[in-house]
Amino acid sequence: MPEGNASLVLGKIGDVRAVKPLIGALEDEDLIVRRNAAKALGELRDTSAVEPLIAALKDKVGVVRREAASALGEIKDKRAIKPLMDSLRDSDAVVRIKATTALKEMGIPETAIDDILH
Repeated sequence: MPEGNASLVLGKIGDVRAVKPLIGALEDEDLIVRRNAAKALGELRDTSAVEPLIAALKDKVGVVRREAASALGEIKDKRAIKPLMDSLRDSDAVVRIKATTALKEMGIPETAIDDILH
């Protein structure tokens, strides 16, 4: 099984013992591994992944930033609010959409999000 797919399986299994290796995978050179690790961390919803996922919002590849934003929305930790708000200005439109969705899932009023966007 390719490494990137292994990350997805770990997220589906739901075993929190996978959190630490998945956090390490956020720094893998393979963008698919990084993307899938972010997705799996969102599925596990473990707050120890918040800071590494916030760092992944700055990844050079948009698909990784997208999954990091989605994962932070799944975890719903307040530490992610400011970084997600910063992501509303990301160069990748899908990252901006994912950050908006994540913020709404965290209970941030749409008016606050609109103020940043305009």
